[in-house]
Amino acid sequence: MAALDLPEDEARRIAVETRANTYLLRFQYLRSWRFGGWSPTIEILGEQHVAEAQARGTGIIFWAGNFSFNDIVVKMAWHRMGLAVSHFSRSAHGFSQTRFGVKYLNVVKRGIENRYLRERLVADRHQTRDAFSVIRKRLKDNGAVSLRAGSKGLHFAESDFLGGARLRLATGPLFLAEATGATVLPVFTQRTGVDCFEVTIGAPLAVPKDANGEPDYSGAVRLYADRVAPYVRRNPGQWDGWKRDVRVGLRWGAVAPPDSALALNGPNLGWFARLVTRINRRNVRVLIRPGVKNVGLQDWLIRRAKGAGIIGWVRNRSDGLVEAVFEGDRRAVAAMIAQVRRGPERAKISEVIVERRRAKCNRQDFWRRKTIQVDSS
Repeated sequence: MAALDLPEDEARRIAVETRANTYLLRFQYLRSWRFGGWSPTIEILGEQHVAEAQARGTGIIFWAGNFSFNDIVVKMAWHRMGLAVSHFSRSAHGFSQTRFGVKYLNVVKRGIENRYLRERLVADRHQTRDAFSVIRKRLKDNGAVSLRAGSKGLHFAESDFLGGARLRLATGPLFLAEATGATVLPVFTQRTGVDCFEVTIGAPLAVPKDANGEPDYSGAVRLYADRVAPYVRRNPGQWDGWKRDVRVGLRWGAVAPPDSALALNGPNLGWFARLVTRINRRNVRVLIRPGVKNVGLQDWLIRRAKGAGIIGWVRNRSDGLVEAVFEGDRRAVAAMIAQVRRGPERAKISEVIVERRRAKCNRQDFWRRKTIQVDSS
């Protein structure tokens, strides 16, 4: 809303589209695994910039924009152009960031992409020395390498963006270009129709100098922000940078709750907000033994839980107990448990058993489940 000066309903529509594109991209990878693969229509613009960079003989750094369909489509485009590109990525690139996912699931996504690459150089934070040594060698041999534009990295720079926000990008590719003399070519990928895409290779992005003759990386990010802005405005739902690369005020990626927005600033806000949310959240399973009569106990629990902003469920059991799960703010859950112990006016509660749970509710409301048969022996 702030960055594009949009009404709330339109901003929500863009947010939903961005999330939907994540799933569409996954299906594109799965289609690529099928017999016959997946061969979309790709219009490539700006090939002359690649030819001019190759003529300079100092190597090419493709700085691929953080767009929803960049990962696979742009690699297909390079392959169709006859380019052998070395791509740098993290081990978490793929479907999962868990150890299991990195080892077994992400190879599905990487395996599809690798069909269109010369090689993939994988390294995580603080372990990039070997990968960047290979990258420098490829550039020295006038080869092409690619890195994704985003806020993941060790060093960053910021720039005003879209008039009402700030864009924050890792400057590793820019530093690499300064050190090797390579040409940085920004790349923007857009979906234009069903199985139709447009890959634009922009003009070289040079790092300007400051008043002391030193590289001005903030100035380079400002140039990039000006280049990418028209594509973001054109298809805001296809840009993944909303998640972590954009700041409005003190808030990055719109993840910080209001009460913690001033606690930290800039890049720390994302993980801090998640930590605060995790600490302040509680999930419990409650077994309730009503007194003589169970008069409207489920309806009473549903009204109370929804009124307190708690998610979860409630159901009757064949052994006479009422089972419920409460998930939400710790104080709200504690207050809910206290109300359960007191019970509604017409239903005396004889016993309440509370157990902590690690699982998360799979719905964002409070609902009634069917009665469950329990072996009371």
